[in-house]
Amino acid sequence: MVERLLPEVDFDSLLEESNSEPEFGNKTPLFDFEKREFVTDERGRVVTDDGLKGMETIIAKAHLTARDVYVMYSDSYGSEEKDVLAADYPDKIRRMLVKEAIRDCLIWDDRVIEVSPIELTNVKDGYIARYTVATIFGDLEIEREVTQ
Repeated sequence: MVERLLPEVDFDSLLEESNSEPEFGNKTPLFDFEKREFVTDERGRVVTDDGLKGMETIIAKAHLTARDVYVMYSDSYGSEEKDVLAADYPDKIRRMLVKEAIRDCLIWDDRVIEVSPIELTNVKDGYIARYTVATIFGDLEIEREVTQ
């Protein structure tokens, strides 16, 4: 048996895909942030979504990306949450600035309609944030840690 150096390509399925109706929207590659890897199907292809699941990935990534650090992103992309937590502010001001940073890192996306009022619960080194993000695809209930 001859060992292949390059992957096999299924040209028939590629042809079918190219002849299908055009898809609208932006397909977002889904990412498993706990495993730190892209979500793949049974054939090893990265799974994409142009709806609510894709928005979950976009929201999580926006929160985890520091603003004004990576040249490839615009000035409006990313979050300043960690900067706020690292600064020496009284708790009342820190809470207000964390809420502002959460909202600010999401509203730049045209698919986000609104971010509900944000509830913060104190935990060691930060907060648990709970809020709803209304998107053009539906609402997402978010609960996440905001820590240094």
